[in-house]
Amino acid sequence: MIQENIKQILRSYKSKQASKYIPVRGDEILTKVFDCEKYGISTKYDGHLCFIVKDKDKTQLLNFNGESFKRDELINEIDTLVKKEGIIVGEIYYNNVGERSRSFDLAKNLKVKDSSIQIVIFDILNYDDVLYENSLWEEKREIILKLFSKGKNIFPIEEIEVESRKEIKTEFEDRVNNKNQEGLIVRGFNGPIFKIKP
Repeated sequence: MIQENIKQILRSYKSKQASKYIPVRGDEILTKVFDCEKYGISTKYDGHLCFIVKDKDKTQLLNFNGESFKRDELINEIDTLVKKEGIIVGEIYYNNVGERSRSFDLAKNLKVKDSSIQIVIFDILNYDDVLYENSLWEEKREIILKLFSKGKNIFPIEEIEVESRKEIKTEFEDRVNNKNQEGLIVRGFNGPIFKIKP
């Protein structure tokens, strides 16, 4: 049984994170995204929020309610990549090659043994006795890259830097309108995080 305090940490992360994202429609990018010096853009994956919880006794892959995603191949991969205790955050999704990720595909394929389930890592709460909850993204990204850049099915979120809302619009048109991705996550440097969907 997962400890109650871990459950509390996972639930509180979900509610705190949800309030950090400002929803913006694709046709509102030029008017609703705040003006920032630069932005970090990544693709929004459509799966379920998941937590890698590693302590000295075991490795768990949990949703925000503390329920387990039972995928042995992912647990084995985590154990080869992550050596110290910690809580790391990502999106678990069904990798339907060439198609956009959808959360209902994940639910359908989780129990299918040979289905391609992957995790994209985008946050870290603590690792090796260091708390990262209030750390800058650059610091978190360094740890995430160090841990997961050699992963096969578990890998760091890929982010590009741009300097204008016009470039965000171009990325949106390319990834969402042309390549059928779900949306973009846009992180304003020293600013808020925007979730941009059609």
